[in-house]
Amino acid sequence: MSQILASPQGLVRISCPTGLLRGGVTDILTRFLAKHPQVRIALDATNRHVDVVEEGLDIAMRVRKPPLEDPDLAMRKFGPDEMILVASPGLIAAYGEPQALEDLAQMPTLSMTGADGRSTWRFVGMDGEPAELSHSPRLSTDDLSTLRHAALQGIGAALVPHLLVANDLEGARSFDCCRR
Repeated sequence: MSQILASPQGLVRISCPTGLLRGGVTDILTRFLAKHPQVRIALDATNRHVDVVEEGLDIAMRVRKPPLEDPDLAMRKFGPDEMILVASPGLIAAYGEPQALEDLAQMPTLSMTGADGRSTWRFVGMDGEPAELSHSPRLSTDDLSTLRHAALQGIGAALVPHLLVANDLEGARSFDCCRR
């Protein structure tokens, strides 16, 4: 009995946005499955809003900051939540490298669709003070892959999870970036 309790087992129902899956979550899930042969995963790869309770999900992975819309749910950090501001070298060549929020405000932007319909990026300045930039994105989407692709094509600057663009940053320097 203690051996059974010591090893994870059973079915885990997970919902995850497609962009996070392509950005590295697939590798994490497959490594977990390889390490724990008694675990099964039912994965719903979707960008739509899910009802965790109604759909019988155990885990719903999302890129968002607290608070949750439903106070009956608990939010846990899955991994580093480091967000990174990225822009293609072509966009930087056209608009210059932003040195301040005012410079960034002059550039075209891309954004995740906000629950409230507003697009606001939050930063912490070099002095540790919080700063915000409200902007009108050229593209607003709930799909991280689309956001990444548009940023790579130079459509606008984007604030995205580091995990999503880590391979691009390590590769051919597809992006110029600064960490938030």
